[in-house]
Amino acid sequence: MTLTHLSSVERHDWRQSDGTLESSGLVAPWDECPSVPASRTWAEVLHGEGFSAVDDIDRTGTGTGAESAAVLALTAGLRGTAGLARQSAARAERFTGERSRTIVGIQLARTLAWMWDADFAAAYQSVSMLFIGDRTHGRDGSAAAIGIFAEVALRCGHGDTARLALDDFEDYPRNDSAEAQEIALAAAVLGGDTALEHAVSARAPKSALVVARLNLAWGARLRRTGRAREARAPLQAALELFDELDSGTWQRIAARELRGAGHGGAAATISPLSTQEMAVAHAISLGLSNREAADLLYLSPRTVSNHLYSIYPKLGVRSRTQLARWYEGQLHSSQSASLD
Repeated sequence: MTLTHLSSVERHDWRQSDGTLESSGLVAPWDECPSVPASRTWAEVLHGEGFSAVDDIDRTGTGTGAESAAVLALTAGLRGTAGLARQSAARAERFTGERSRTIVGIQLARTLAWMWDADFAAAYQSVSMLFIGDRTHGRDGSAAAIGIFAEVALRCGHGDTARLALDDFEDYPRNDSAEAQEIALAAAVLGGDTALEHAVSARAPKSALVVARLNLAWGARLRRTGRAREARAPLQAALELFDELDSGTWQRIAARELRGAGHGGAAATISPLSTQEMAVAHAISLGLSNREAADLLYLSPRTVSNHLYSIYPKLGVRSRTQLARWYEGQLHSSQSASLD
């Protein structure tokens, strides 16, 4: 069923909602964006291919087209760099039309940026565009977004609309593809407690991102039905997995849920940075150059540079000196807490 009754998402220019990158003088590395291989789907990018595409630029080659900007936007949205996600999405949109598969990456990136802001109504409007009209971006494109559509729809009271969208995939092949995993995740999230709990424990092939999101959904449901103590284990598992995956947006959501479940430890003092970003911040606080930090952390210099593109807007800092001060402040707070 086509969801023609949904309102179209309002176009938001990234500079109006997050000017951090522009005011800081940071410029996205457009000329270093990797091209998306034709065989790679947006669901596969969502499940982790986007991270390797951006981190391994030296190996994958370069590109400056719409898909390159869109994959950078989606990766930034996953990592929790909302300003860069919006900036990259806007650039991608200038080179493509809505009648293109690239619109899937663009709208998913914008949706994740709104999720980072905890504005789930705006996130719902953004992702719902992929389920409106004739959907010339293809069925696989909609399948890539159905899981996120289900997640944000439930958070703003539109579960029934998401279920209508899910009905369109009844005859979709059930296999271990990234698209099929998103459909299965949506079905579990939109189903009853038994279906969701079974999906969490099932041994069916699942990407780490899907496992983490299922734990988040189950923990959130337990918390909202008065079972806060039971909610902590799946929420903690989700939080740790999101950290390992460098998925800052979902990590932030999981941390909020864990605080709501009464867990005041790590969730209350969680850093906005992932584990690898914290390692980069530590190296920079030592006064190391990008190349020296790369040698220390066994990364490429360009990977360190890409992490800095994510770190600066997350923390609202504009220089390596400010980043070093922030890290030293975090270290001091951690030491003080351990003495209390």
